[in-house]
Amino acid sequence: MRQGSRKCGFTLFELLIVLILLSLFGSLLFTRIADVIAEGDLRSAARTVIGEIQRYRAQAAYSREDQFLAVDMDRNTLYGVNSSGEPLAIVEGKSGSYETTLPSGVRLKDVVVHPRGKTQESVAIIRFFADGSLERALIHLSNADNDIYTLQLNPFTGTVRIYETYVDEREE
Repeated sequence: MRQGSRKCGFTLFELLIVLILLSLFGSLLFTRIADVIAEGDLRSAARTVIGEIQRYRAQAAYSREDQFLAVDMDRNTLYGVNSSGEPLAIVEGKSGSYETTLPSGVRLKDVVVHPRGKTQESVAIIRFFADGSLERALIHLSNADNDIYTLQLNPFTGTVRIYETYVDEREE
């Protein structure tokens, strides 16, 4: 019998399994930490709202039909509705319809749609016209630290201007 013929150490396969497990646990930990750090992130919430605004404006221009975006202050969500204010998923049975929820820690404070005025509770609806224009509106977002962002929608260009304070536009 030969002694000492056995070598100590790990095989490449064993090292690969350990690396995969470490990266899996690391990614789970990073995701949890990122959620905690992003809580109340007004910039992230503003990007989410702007993305939805751009999507509905493009959809209106592409389909050549008016589109309606509901901003639900009670549920802190954005979703498509028909001209009667009923959610699209219920009315048309569209599988592509969905609602977008703002990041945790961020709330919709109020929405001002001209000329209808300010909505602080329930649902405000913003209309996107078939020609690519939209209703003039202000969307106010707040977080737990009482920081406020104002998103000002330009009715002609569809651009959104962000203010890091509460802006109340005067009626013209």
